[in-house]
Amino acid sequence: MIYRIAGSQNMVLFTSLAILFGTSGIMVEQFKFLAEHHHLNFIPGEVALEENIVILIACFGVFLEHRRYLLNKIYETNIPGFIEQFDQYSHNMGVMFIMIAILIEALDLCFLALNKYRIDFPGLKYFEILLLFVINIMASILLFIVGLKSIKR
Repeated sequence: MIYRIAGSQNMVLFTSLAILFGTSGIMVEQFKFLAEHHHLNFIPGEVALEENIVILIACFGVFLEHRRYLLNKIYETNIPGFIEQFDQYSHNMGVMFIMIAILIEALDLCFLALNKYRIDFPGLKYFEILLLFVINIMASILLFIVGLKSIKR
């Protein structure tokens, strides 16, 4: 029973929409920071929630990539064609989400290193948030597409 729930396309839809909702909340804070505080060189706590996004996107990517395991438990003999197609699509998107999470974390660590070595110039934090905001938009678009694709059967 639990495999059927976890392996269903409805679970993919629900999870992608939940992550999209959480990401959009953080992106609103990032946008407000970009619009109002471009002259400051600090990041408020509400904007520095990238680790939460990274964890969610990476976990969702691993889930999509390894969804085949669940399908093998559900369909012991033969996976229907349309489910097989969606599984291949979700596998590819899972790899994409993992790569996006790695990119976000690598950028975050890069900017952390710049701060550690006292390489600091006006607007560095603003540039960091701007880059992360653009990547979050990209991830949000992909989450929306995965959600739409999971509706089509």
